Amino acid sequence: MPVITTETVSLLAPHVIELVSGVFRSRKDKELKGTPEAQALETLNKDVLELQDIAAKHAEAIGEIAQRVEARFGQLEGQLKQQRILSAIALAVAVIAVGVAFVTQV
Repeated sequence: MPVITTETVSLLAPHVIELVSGVFRSRKDKELKGTPEAQALETLNKDVLELQDIAAKHAEAIGEIAQRVEARFGQLEGQLKQQRILSAIALAVAVIAVGVAFVTQV
């Protein structure tokens, strides 16, 4: 099972859309040019707070995705260990079979 699944994409997609829309909501210098300085600062501070809130939400989402990825890697490591054991057993059976075939041929 791949690490990047539809579940991971579905967790990440809303946050990416929110971040992009947050960036586009940010005010441009030309929009604030004719406004009083206090109002412009208030508007910019509001934008900064919104972007910080969005960034915090993204950090939480990324943390959740990282936890799921770590859990999946743990599962894969367990499966790999099991496959190594089965491979060693299969190798031992093959060696015994070759030995038995060689002894019966002689």
